[in-house]
Amino acid sequence: MAKDMDTIVSLAKHRGFVFPGSDIYGGLSNTWDYGPLGVELKNNVKKAWWQKFITQSPFNVGIDAAILMNPKVWEASGHLNNFNDPMIDNKDSKIRYRADKLIEDYMQDVKGDENFIADGLSFEQMKKIIDDEGIVCPVSKTANWTEIRQFNLMFKTFQGVTEDSTNEIFLRPETAQGIFVNYKNVQRSMRKNYHLVSVKLVNHSVMKSLQVTSFSEQENLNKWNLNSSVNLAKKSNGKIIGKLLQVTG
Repeated sequence: MAKDMDTIVSLAKHRGFVFPGSDIYGGLSNTWDYGPLGVELKNNVKKAWWQKFITQSPFNVGIDAAILMNPKVWEASGHLNNFNDPMIDNKDSKIRYRADKLIEDYMQDVKGDENFIADGLSFEQMKKIIDDEGIVCPVSKTANWTEIRQFNLMFKTFQGVTEDSTNEIFLRPETAQGIFVNYKNVQRSMRKNYHLVSVKLVNHSVMKSLQVTSFSEQENLNKWNLNSSVNLAKKSNGKIIGKLLQVTG
């Protein structure tokens, strides 16, 4: 499988579909640039997706929200306090893992316990399980671990000329928030009878804690996905007037 993927990557680069990001300066892990054919392919897929879910549907409308939002949005959504992962590094392989996922995989694969949940355990409790069970790195096969640390998944930057806490701002880690904060704006401006149907083909940024091999999900993601908040269409006097949907990209 790895050999087949290497062949695909080589062909994609040779034919001009994708190129490693910043390649002439050593590259940047997990980033790719679309080449001449790649950008055409991407635009064709985007066009087909948009036509299917927006143009051909009488119930759906689209928005394209800014990737930078007021930090109060992320405070209200809980991202500032809860969008964190417990990370642990193996000193020999230099690979970083989510501690809770490392434990759960071990419990499932080695102990046969598919119901074990590490989410909610303290750092001390997780580290004790890793040490007591002798959990090793899948790559280096050693148990030479660092301490568990909190890893925030949001990209932080600053708005303004000074880099202080009052100017902190975050690149949007979740696409749905742009829909939520524009709910009333879309409903009023489009003068629709149904609640809200909103679609976005946008970028969002999440700091990934992944072991990267060949093609993998880019740090700056172009996502197109459809999530429905309800299963049934809303009816008025037996007539369908629209679905309450969350369609995000």
